[in-house]
Amino acid sequence: MKNLKVLIVLFVLAFILSACFPGTPTPVLTTSSEYIKAAWDAYNANKFPEAASLAQECISKWETKAKEQQSALTQAPLNGQVTEDQKKAIQANWALNDVGTAYFIKAQALEKQGKTDEAKKVYEQTAAFPYARAWDPKGWFWSPADEAGAKSAQMP
Repeated sequence: MKNLKVLIVLFVLAFILSACFPGTPTPVLTTSSEYIKAAWDAYNANKFPEAASLAQECISKWETKAKEQQSALTQAPLNGQVTEDQKKAIQANWALNDVGTAYFIKAQALEKQGKTDEAKKVYEQTAAFPYARAWDPKGWFWSPADEAGAKSAQMP
């Protein structure tokens, strides 16, 4: 009986402490760029299922807007280093850029998990967004569709 009382006291104490000192809260993602950052972070941490899941959430939430933005364009934005005005024009198509990048991240993550057939299909889906551009923190834009095409061509 004494052991039961000790267990109950410990349980209540644990409950109170967990309420007073919660763990690190999971950040709430609200923008497509937050999803892309989280997906890249997961990918770079070798958390490939999480990266693919975050990328898919971005796709699910903003693909319609991405298609609208792409259909409004008449030519592909530049790759590489651009002027500040060109950068602003590219970034104005935020949904297009993030959804194209999300498809690329998802394909990369699937490939890392050995899901080659699925990865190849997702690389091919990335091609539906040829005007998407991803920003490299080193200072230039690149095309997820072009990279996906190259990756898909190398796959068995």
